[in-house]
Amino acid sequence: MAIALCLLLCVGCRPGKGNGQGPKANVAEILSDSARIELRYAKNFSVHYLPDGVRLVDIHVAGHQAQHTYHLALVPRGVRPSDIPKNYVQRVEVPIQRCIPTGTEQLAAFIQLHALDQVKAISSVRHLQDKEVKRLISKGKIARIGYEGNFDTEVAMDVRPDVILASPFKRGGYEALQQVGVPIIPYTAFKEPTALGQAEWMKLVGMLTGKEQQANAFFKRVEQQYETYKQLASKTQNRPTIFSGEQKSGQWFVLGGKSYLAQLLRDAGATYLPKDDQHTGGYPSDFETMYAMAAKADYWRVMNSFPGKFSYQALKAEDARNDKFLAFQKRHVIYCNIATSGYHEIAPLRPDWLLADFIKALHPELLPKYKPHFYKTLTH
Repeated sequence: MAIALCLLLCVGCRPGKGNGQGPKANVAEILSDSARIELRYAKNFSVHYLPDGVRLVDIHVAGHQAQHTYHLALVPRGVRPSDIPKNYVQRVEVPIQRCIPTGTEQLAAFIQLHALDQVKAISSVRHLQDKEVKRLISKGKIARIGYEGNFDTEVAMDVRPDVILASPFKRGGYEALQQVGVPIIPYTAFKEPTALGQAEWMKLVGMLTGKEQQANAFFKRVEQQYETYKQLASKTQNRPTIFSGEQKSGQWFVLGGKSYLAQLLRDAGATYLPKDDQHTGGYPSDFETMYAMAAKADYWRVMNSFPGKFSYQALKAEDARNDKFLAFQKRHVIYCNIATSGYHEIAPLRPDWLLADFIKALHPELLPKYKPHFYKTLTH
């Protein structure tokens, strides 16, 4: 992982090509109140404006031993910048025309901003549900460059991207994409400790695509709806306990007590187990440890990609001990099938829907007419 991070940041030392083609940016619009990017929840990137409309973006990439900062200057197309600090050697003309997002959390922002015309290739995305993306792939408008660890650099070069968006710390393979010779921008939304912080990363895509106003307006609606649901759940006196995950290949992956999921569940009126855990990400555990902690928990959150209809029988078939959990016995499993729900291409930007899904499952009396989008209580 450290090697992949180093390579990704080293690529960041290479200036963008900038062909000078395409429509000039509207600097007055960039500097307008409705387009100005201000961050309230995202912690892993920041934005500073220069008078000529250049935006200096710092992206924080935290490794196991150190934190690095990726410096990016977004230069309005048609502007000759003069006061960019020397350490912002990575410069990209915006709005971009051709991009390769290598993760679904990035693709989700292009979908929501109606900016798919600027997406020229994607990685091989499993469980893709979006009809428009599928149509563009079938028409040859969006190419596939393989998957992390096995990128096809020839295809990536053929689409002539302005930038590549990458998620560091996964399987990597980004060293191969250096051959493309364009900026590789780290996209670390998934490292944000809150769901709203993750969703706010769409504002970075808004700046890249020239759709800042749309990004601000969309996020504001999501934020307001999230707060409405949060306030609704805060009125309940009952706060059931809930745990998450499954045993897979002898290991139980646990999302920490300071993760985005834990915060979502607390905002939905639940007590997340492990209750006092300080991890912001995930960590490995085992069945025995989870059972000792969560045997009597009220609810159990499960997410997987199950072929067909998932059920309590299927959950027990995965591990015969699963029926020992009280949440299993009470039929209180809250389930999301990522193979059919479109979760990865929608949910990163809809924390309001995620929150409402959990409230509906945990406190159905609060949202009697609401229809869940991703998570539903497993009944059979």
